[in-house]
This record gives sequence, structure tokens and C-alpha cells, in this order.
Amino acid sequence: MVVTRQIPVWDLDGKTSRGRKIVCEKLIDGPFGVNETRWGTGDNSRTVLVVVHSVTAGTRLTDVTPLLESDLRIQVVFTSSPSSFPAGTGEFLRRLGAVVVPWQQAIRERFDLAVAASYGRLEQLHAPALTLSHGVGYGKYPDRWKGYGPAASRTAWGLERQQLVYHGRVIPAAIALAHGDGVSQLKRSCPEAVPAAFVAGDPCYDRLTASLPFRDGYRRALGVKDGQKLVVVSSTWGPGSLLGRYRSLVPRLLAELPRDEYRVVAILHPNIWHWHGHWQVQAWYADAMRNGLGLVPPEEGWRAALAAADVVVGDHGSVTCYAASIGVPVLLAAFPKDGVDPDSPVTALGRIAPRMHPDRPLLPQLTDTAAAYSAEHYAELAGKVTSVPGFRPPRPLEPNDEEDKGRRSARTSRADAGSRHCARDDPGIDGHRVSRICVRSRPRIRLPRRRSLDPRFARGRDRERADDRDAARLSQPTQR
Repeated sequence: MVVTRQIPVWDLDGKTSRGRKIVCEKLIDGPFGVNETRWGTGDNSRTVLVVVHSVTAGTRLTDVTPLLESDLRIQVVFTSSPSSFPAGTGEFLRRLGAVVVPWQQAIRERFDLAVAASYGRLEQLHAPALTLSHGVGYGKYPDRWKGYGPAASRTAWGLERQQLVYHGRVIPAAIALAHGDGVSQLKRSCPEAVPAAFVAGDPCYDRLTASLPFRDGYRRALGVKDGQKLVVVSSTWGPGSLLGRYRSLVPRLLAELPRDEYRVVAILHPNIWHWHGHWQVQAWYADAMRNGLGLVPPEEGWRAALAAADVVVGDHGSVTCYAASIGVPVLLAAFPKDGVDPDSPVTALGRIAPRMHPDRPLLPQLTDTAAAYSAEHYAELAGKVTSVPGFRPPRPLEPNDEEDKGRRSARTSRADAGSRHCARDDPGIDGHRVSRICVRSRPRIRLPRRRSLDPRFARGRDRERADDRDAARLSQPTQR
């Protein structure tokens, strides 16, 4: 809940005042902080705070939060951090149905872990932070600031020193990397952060590859008829993106491709939707949708479109790189060479994918792209996306479960131990339903005994347990 108040602001002379509006977030009570056990049900030993900076980061975080979904000892709450793209995060969190802690309250509470897929103000949290990328590795350079000083070298966004270090200390306690090459990138940008880094794989890539067996179902849901080919147009955001350079490419594809042979679907970066507004994006492409264009929702559905695609027309965004990593032929319509890190998988894509020529007919270029497809080159690209494809964390034994040791090896050796495939229905595209396949790993997490860092911040439950121990000790007869 947001409350707007009018407060007086006094000048330095103390004689005059004027009104100024400030926006205040209403604090809430919930399963966190000193009152977490007051109205709660059960004994939650740990509280995890998921920090959502944008819808893009939020969708990546929902790839990893299922790892905690069945552990009854863990309470997960969410918060929305101030960022450059805050639009849509409130609605995104409301649809999740989770407990949402206002940011001004979140920075005043203690949590056992904070998980984020972006950077910004994480140093204000009272919790060890785990960070991960919200794209395919760390590939994009931030746009160079148009200032008046001399130009300086840039680092891939997410690995910049000013993001990782605050007042002489590395902000994240752990940095999850999808590939071992990320360590060399981190050494160049911020060597002090290397001890916090570890290779965890790419859960987004794992979900995508797990969806490939359901390609036929996705094609039917996307309205692809028998004998048709699906062309997916993918654009990231910014002036160097596909739509930033060729705004009329989508209508041109619809005009040049035979409608009975091709189906066109567009995937736009969530920042495009939420910066310009859903209404505006749909208004821009209203005529195109009447001519057969399918627009994938910004929150979910793009993985299904990639699994169903025959060819992708894209740029240097993560979605295009993910498409190539699963073997979909890619035609690059925009690729700013000076805007990507040379060691990133996006750069590897730029070396093998053909370029689109806007002054030539599009249909022959799409045909040549599919004909020039090289499985060997694309397999090499998949090896640049993740070092541990399909990685699943081990399932440690529960405390005092010694008798189960003999059965542990047999249980963990099964291919599907600790994971399951689940299908969920997403909002449809052009009236069609899209079934989403995800892989969820559900490990039993062994957690160390809680120790309060400071008695002033001890939880109410700790105080009650201390009182019970004192009462038990006093009730025993004194031995002389």
C-alpha cells in the first residue's frame, strides 16, 4: 500500500515553509522480523528474501525459487528494489501471490539470505546476498555515458566494479556463474569478488532444453499449421537492438512471407513492454496482429516459442543466443560489436550467425540461413552458455538420518532423483493456450544451527526458547 502525505519543508532561515508531497510505503506485519512467530503457523527456521529489480529479473528468479518450494523450514518473501525499470514489478509480484515486503521495511529487517538477479542497493540489506545473471551470462556492455570527460573502458553489465563493491567490501556473499568463463571475466573487472564466485549452471537453459520434447504441442498452441514454418523475431531493448534499428521489420516480414507457408511470432524484451506500456506496444503492432502476428507476453512463453521455432531473426539479446544454443538457425538483424564482451557467448554467436541485409528480400535470406545451419558450430555455442547443463544439486541427508546412508547412493543414482517435470498453462497467444514445461529440483537443504549475530536482533522465538530453558533449570532440585 502506498500512502501520499503533505509535509512542511522549512527554509534555512526558519521563517517560511512550503508543502512538498512525499510517497511513503505502509509497513506490514508478516512471517519475518521479530514478530515472525507471533501469528505464524509452524516453525520456520529460515527466511529468504527475493529481491526483484525488474520484471526481467523477476522471471529469472522464478526459475530458481522452486528449489525452496517444498522445504517446510523456509519462508520465502519478496521485495521490489528501486531500479531504472520498476514498471510492472508490482503487478508481477501480485500475480505470484507471495508476501511482498516494502523496500523501506526490507532494509530494516534481518533475513537469512537475499537472492537477486540484478544489482542496485543490495548493500542496504541485512542479509548475505546471492546474485545471479538475468540473461545468458554477462555479455552486454552498458551504454557509454554521454558526458564531457574522456571515454573509458567498459565491463559487462553485472560484473562492473561499482556494482560489486561498496566502501571497500564485495557486496554479494556468493555470485552464481553459468559458465567457468565468467570467472576470467570477473578477474578482469573485480578480482576481489572471485572468491565469492562459483559455477552453478544456467537454470533457464535447463528449462529450455527440458521443453524441447514438447515442440509439437507448442507449435499447435502458437497457431502453426501443418506445413507452415515458424519465424520468431526477437528483440532486446535499446537503440542498438533489432527494433531500435529496424522498426518496420515485423510488418515487412508479414508482407514478404507467404501467409500459408509462414507464421510470424515476436518476442520483445520486457523492458520494451514496461517502458513504453502494454497499451502502446499493442497499438504499434495492432495492424500486424490483424495480419497474423503473434505477440508473446513479456513474463513467460518465450521459451515455448524458441522450442517451436524453425528460424529466429534476432540481435545480441539473450533470447537470440538461447535460440542458437538449442540448435535453431539464427539470422542476425542487429549486432553492435562494440556493445558486447568479447568472452561472452553472445560474441560467439556473432561469429557463426549470418547477418541480415535490409536492402535485400527477406525470404531468400531466411531460406539461406536454414540451409547454412551447422550443427557443429551451434553445439560449440551451447558449450559456451553453461558449463554444467542439466545440473541438479545433491540431496543431503537429514540430520540424524544415519540409517538411510545405505540407500542414499541408490536413490541419488536415478536420473530423475530430486526433480520433476511439470506442465502449467500460461496466458495464450492470439487466443491459444501455451503449456509451459519447467524442471524443478527439490533438494533437502541442511542448514546450520541458527546463531543470533547480536542479542538486540534476537528473534522472539529465541527469547521464548531461552525462557523455557531457564524455567526448566529452575524447576530442578538443587543438588548439594
